[in-house]
Amino acid sequence: MKLSVRLVALAAVIATAACAPQTSGDSSSGKDEKTGTLRVWLFQEVNNAPKEKVVESVVAGFEKAHDGTEVTVEYIPVETRAERIKAAFNDPKSAPDLVEYGNTDTAGYVKDGGLADVTEEFGAWDEAKDTDPTARQSVTVDGKVYG
Repeated sequence: MKLSVRLVALAAVIATAACAPQTSGDSSSGKDEKTGTLRVWLFQEVNNAPKEKVVESVVAGFEKAHDGTEVTVEYIPVETRAERIKAAFNDPKSAPDLVEYGNTDTAGYVKDGGLADVTEEFGAWDEAKDTDPTARQSVTVDGKVYG
């Protein structure tokens, strides 16, 4: 059931993404935009068909609920993810708005400046208390939560 848990997490991330600033569209207003293109990078699995089916359903629901928003999903090979993600840190125009990454990558991405300290936001999130302690620890570096 590992795949199901990850897809539920993906659905939650995409569903909350409407609250995030839009970064990959053509807007130069500097405002917290709620429309435009939301770029998502996910891992390419060995058998990606079940994942793609769930993701397509979540994306369709998200786009329907958020008029003026388009979600583009790119599946990146796991074996080249580190290089691709680190390159995006240095070229924000190529960076996705949301990215699936492995918890073992967290500390390195924090060191490289690619993840934001979201300790305050996480603490203010009503559901934070219900998160799995092991999962929470996997995104904690030096006592701060990153994402």
